[in-house]
Amino acid sequence: MMKSKKPILLFRLTFFGLIFFSPLSHLKAIPIFARQYGKPCQTCHVSEPKLNAFGELFRANGYQLPGTIEDTPPWTWAKVKLAGMLHEMAVDRIIESNMRAVPPPGLPSGGEYHVRSFRDAGGHLWFGGTMGKKLSFLTSLGIEQEFNVKSGRFSSESHAHWDFAFFQYNNLFNSGTGMANIKFG
Repeated sequence: MMKSKKPILLFRLTFFGLIFFSPLSHLKAIPIFARQYGKPCQTCHVSEPKLNAFGELFRANGYQLPGTIEDTPPWTWAKVKLAGMLHEMAVDRIIESNMRAVPPPGLPSGGEYHVRSFRDAGGHLWFGGTMGKKLSFLTSLGIEQEFNVKSGRFSSESHAHWDFAFFQYNNLFNSGTGMANIKFG
């Protein structure tokens, strides 16, 4: 029995459509390019996410090493270049005990509690690369889990969002320094 390929095609079109038409946000350091070029993170970064002079030039050059031409589109890559990062946020929370609920285990009833919570957690998935000599792209999908106290009950909600997605047309005047680029996204 043959399955229809329409749902798969629709999913792919939706996925890439969302990637390339999402709002732009602040970029953090990711290991995709360090792995691609076999370089340590310190080649481009003073410390994460702060770029050094070489890292600024690398970004301005469309995520290509200065003096190189990379024209391999993503659909011809032997491996998909993705990077993921999980993070946990330690947040100080104040939980009041005058609600009609049992306080967290180990805390006495009554009063005000100052609790260090590690429940806010999430992650990001990055995808980036070059599409020809002058076109590069980068996108990030964020997944967050939030810790809440509602009506005396603890809850944990998750949501996904696009942090940013853009195409960048690089090196408009062929200066080799990436001084003039156009970013869409």
